[in-house]
Amino acid sequence: MKRNTTITSPQIQQLISQINALKRYLPERVVEKILLNPSSAKVEGEFRLVTVLFADLSGFTHLTEELSKTVSEKGYTVSGKKGAEEITEIVNNYFTKMLNIILNYGGTVDKFMGDAIMVLFGAPVSHEDDPERAVKAALDMQSAMKPFQKLKTSRGVFSLQMSVGINTGLVVAGNVGSEKRMEYTVMGDNVNLASRIEQQASPGEILISKSTCEKVNEIFEIKSLKPVKVKGKSHMIEMYKVLGLARNYPVRLKQLQLQMVGRTRELNSLKQLWEKTLSGNGQVVSVIGDAGIGKTRLIYEFKNQVFSPLPKKQKSQKMEHPAKSMKAITRQELLWLEGKGLSYGTSMLYWTIIEIFKNFFNIIDSDSKEKIKQKIHSKMQSLSGIDKDINKYIPFMYNLFSIKEKNSILDQLDAKTIKQNTFDAVKSCLFAQAKKTPIIIVFEDFHWTDSVSFELLKYISRRIENINIFIVCSYRKSDLPAPDFIKTGGQAGFSITKTLKQGIEKYYKEFALSELSETESETFSKLILKTNHLTIELKRLIIEQSGGNPLYVEELLNSLVENEILKKQFGHWQLSAKISELKIPDSVEGIVMSRLDNLDEKTKDTLQTASVIGKNFQYTILKNIYLTNETSRQGSDRFGSGIKELDNSISVLTERDIIYKESSLSSLPNRTNRQE
Repeated sequence: MKRNTTITSPQIQQLISQINALKRYLPERVVEKILLNPSSAKVEGEFRLVTVLFADLSGFTHLTEELSKTVSEKGYTVSGKKGAEEITEIVNNYFTKMLNIILNYGGTVDKFMGDAIMVLFGAPVSHEDDPERAVKAALDMQSAMKPFQKLKTSRGVFSLQMSVGINTGLVVAGNVGSEKRMEYTVMGDNVNLASRIEQQASPGEILISKSTCEKVNEIFEIKSLKPVKVKGKSHMIEMYKVLGLARNYPVRLKQLQLQMVGRTRELNSLKQLWEKTLSGNGQVVSVIGDAGIGKTRLIYEFKNQVFSPLPKKQKSQKMEHPAKSMKAITRQELLWLEGKGLSYGTSMLYWTIIEIFKNFFNIIDSDSKEKIKQKIHSKMQSLSGIDKDINKYIPFMYNLFSIKEKNSILDQLDAKTIKQNTFDAVKSCLFAQAKKTPIIIVFEDFHWTDSVSFELLKYISRRIENINIFIVCSYRKSDLPAPDFIKTGGQAGFSITKTLKQGIEKYYKEFALSELSETESETFSKLILKTNHLTIELKRLIIEQSGGNPLYVEELLNSLVENEILKKQFGHWQLSAKISELKIPDSVEGIVMSRLDNLDEKTKDTLQTASVIGKNFQYTILKNIYLTNETSRQGSDRFGSGIKELDNSISVLTERDIIYKESSLSSLPNRTNRQE
């Protein structure tokens, strides 16, 4: 006989408290996996591309030894209570600083090992830029160590320094242990190599492996070191020392060195809209597309053509398309401003706006606070002849760049008033400058912007109809902001496009970039390989594996050449017999894994179930398998809710363009037509 069990409200609250307490000891995504299937009591193992960071303190053993001793009147050495309290305070302060940095970059602390930390970037959640995140986190961690280098204690001054080793590669991630105790961790040769690299680092150094270096060498200033022999490796290991950020932050795509393929219609439309701006009609443009589809490439080409003088023949001819006869402009006649969203920057309010105004005030990263203050004051003073009230906003611009003044007017204002005045300061600077020179403002990777920058963009864009300002926003096809956008004040379930164009339909335009056609993919491949001929087999492989995505085409071909699967023989590129060894390039795998890890566990579980069926699947088959799994997990009474959850998961996957409903089949659910 089945007994009814009533769960009271206090029991529910206690359960919630227990789950929240659990989250302090496990990564949030691991908790979600466990809650999805509690009876399993484990998280299934999986291969993941992960960047592993090891950080270790030097000087800590000496510190603890000294602080653990006191000398009594009789000369005996005994444990000192004050010393123990000091050690605890130092350790807690150290770990608090390090954890804040790690979490800020989306890392996961795998374990604490005395005074050492093992950190994962890519497990249990992947990001397409995990190697970059790891190195930036390491740089910030080293900066945070400065107060520990001259540490005053009751036993004198001590110096603590940190050494860091980083490696990127494939690992096994999952639960390790027994039924009584398990932990989520990663294993494999690449984990061991990260540890060995850290052991080679001197105090204060950051060393990275060759695999990590290949992914970040354009972003950071890196010095190549002599290969070394490490324990457990039969061959010499290449290592590189990270010196800091590169002075000139690179344009990410190597394709920029090649002729642009396709996008002619979109490029001409951008130039036509720019002509309208030059006539005093402000414009807002969205460039939308998947990662690697060519958003940055299109904007780069537009920038080149805005500044490049036209050929003499073209100047003398009457052009068929007005956009092609666009007047060339010098850099003194136009202000080009850029701000790039960061995948780990969505919780940093005003980040994108600050990046744009670094350009506006000509601020560089090495500038001191005093230098930044001088540049802001000088620039705004130069605009006071156009806007006589602009000087009153100088304190708010100082505040935007975290410059604190004594007896500032901001001390007398509440947060809401400061925010509104900051918005007005941004508007006044841009509008005053636009009366001197036209402005193009590019918000790149806008899906990663923070909520306040988004709000400020809306505030500006609704006021530029008769201003010489041209705004371009590029963002992902999913049309959804990053998860932290919601945490910092953004509204859940909103569409970037719908929200952005609301109220500015008269001067708003969007371009959704599609995949390259088969002919365009072939042309682009020939440019990369510097050839006029591709074999039929190679063409088929490129089209099938890349799906017309320019980034995927490039990375695929690079991988084929580097792994000697594609070789040049007698002047022609030929596929070798090792085609079966082809694997997804790390850069592409990172993008794909990042998209999948952004799904909730229920939806991800649905996708994994569908992938077992095959590239194409029918809803009926998926439903039967899904419900069988749910019944085995949680009982037959889950049938009705199981179907609803399945349909919700399929809707999410469809909205994010991860699965597609074939027009000739009714394999996915909708309100009017579902194949049962």
